[in-house]
Amino acid sequence: MLFVATENRHLRSSKGWLFDDDECRFFASLSRLDAALDLHDGDYCLLIDEGYQSGEVMALLLRREHDARLKNAVLLASPSQCRHTTSRNGRISIVRKDAMMHHLPSLARNGQGKVDVMDLTRDITGDSEVIRRLRAKIASIGQSGCNVIIYGKTGSGKERVAQSVHHAYCPAPAQVVNCALLEGDLFDSFMFGHSKDAYSGACEEKAGFVEEADGSSLILDEIETLSPVSQAKLLRFIETGEFRRVGETRLRRSRCRIIAMTNEPVEELIASGRMRKDFYMRIAEARIDVKPLCERKEDIEALIRAREDYKGYPDRIRDVDAFLAYGWPGNIRELNRTVDRLHRSGKVDDDLSLSDLVDDSFLSDYF
Repeated sequence: MLFVATENRHLRSSKGWLFDDDECRFFASLSRLDAALDLHDGDYCLLIDEGYQSGEVMALLLRREHDARLKNAVLLASPSQCRHTTSRNGRISIVRKDAMMHHLPSLARNGQGKVDVMDLTRDITGDSEVIRRLRAKIASIGQSGCNVIIYGKTGSGKERVAQSVHHAYCPAPAQVVNCALLEGDLFDSFMFGHSKDAYSGACEEKAGFVEEADGSSLILDEIETLSPVSQAKLLRFIETGEFRRVGETRLRRSRCRIIAMTNEPVEELIASGRMRKDFYMRIAEARIDVKPLCERKEDIEALIRAREDYKGYPDRIRDVDAFLAYGWPGNIRELNRTVDRLHRSGKVDDDLSLSDLVDDSFLSDYF
């Protein structure tokens, strides 16, 4: 049995993803956890989240350290707090919270729980060398818990990469925000929340994106559209984890990972002054470049078949060579739209020409 002490609602919601319901119990209070351990008959493991008073945690562990039923205990700490120390008997460990996913399988085995192993890159279609390197990078960066910036041209699949990076660290849903829709007063209200009557029309208090993403990830799409002023406000939160809702003086905290996406080269954004250097340094603790489709054409047939399977088409496009001859400036998004259009028009059995593939109305949206 695994006993978890946490006030984090995202970790609580991961229960069904990680363990069988009857093999895992969650407690917000350490005293209630301690009482439940007294009543438990059998071996157990402990997972204690950060946020509790160190005195309370140590008191609990001192009572349990020599309990023969305790098989393993892990205390989660932030990177700045963690010293990677281990108790004398080797059963009680202090680990970085961003390494939590590495410890869950062993906890599950020792506690007789069941881990549902997720393929973190199942949505990344293809088997080219480019994709194999991308999958390896997602796994490495994703489990580190660091902030990430993802660059890729429009339609290249950045959001799927972002979601895979997120799920490598946290099974709970991420908050996805389109930065192009947030500017001025909208940015403060939607990003940090607002109190009731903070401004005209604010009929009730509302949590912002950073608060909703506490313990999870905040995926920021089109990060290049944020003004330098908005970048400075977000930078302050990223540095301290602290924020105030609009209309409040109370200081709140949130621990969320930032995953930013842009379709413009970062070097050009910095050189032009559209992205602050200090802001970039904070959100780009790691960087992933998603290659355009023209640089991994060996994945095109797999992408066609994946789209056909997803849409449930009964037939298959026969002339794949025509797809290989085209440059796909709109990347995967354009390819998916083309597959759908060919199936609707009944051309799946035809020999295809360039004119059959090019959709001027689609390309006009990007060029």
